[in-house]
Amino acid sequence: MKPPKYVKLIARKGLHSSALRYQPEEKNYYRDAGAWSVDYKYKKDGLYSVSAQSSAAHDCRLVTITKAEWQKDNEGYVWNLELWNVLEDFVL
Repeated sequence: MKPPKYVKLIARKGLHSSALRYQPEEKNYYRDAGAWSVDYKYKKDGLYSVSAQSSAAHDCRLVTITKAEWQKDNEGYVWNLELWNVLEDFVL
């Protein structure tokens, strides 16, 4: 199963919900507005985060979102959204 390009990590334990993008070369999800990432795993009831670095980001539900939702949540942190829109099909 191919993972979705954009997901929202549903927060628990003091972490804010965060929009992440899939990095195929790293095979993980990356948070541009914060510069952190999580691995992922599929469970019976959906997609979940895996993080050895943060217990707050570990085992959180990952819900598919749109590119527009990801962009809005990472506004001001994504290096160049206009260029990203052009290059996305080549990168992802």
